[in-house]
Amino acid sequence: MLQTGATAWPCLPSLHWGILTPPAGCAFHTRCPIAMPLCRQQLPALKPHAKRLAACHALEVSEAATAR
Repeated sequence: MLQTGATAWPCLPSLHWGILTPPAGCAFHTRCPIAMPLCRQQLPALKPHAKRLAACHALEVSEAATAR
């Protein structure tokens, strides 16, 4: 965990691939606890989310489900 003031942030495990040879799809899919099959295949688009920018297929699926 990373401590910043009163907030503890979970840390992702270290990289398991070389910086010059990232995996296909999302760079975080090998260590993300909510990664989906799509994450291994396609890079997510950078989109506005909660007044910031985020690139995550899970956000896209969540937003599509709440829009129904």
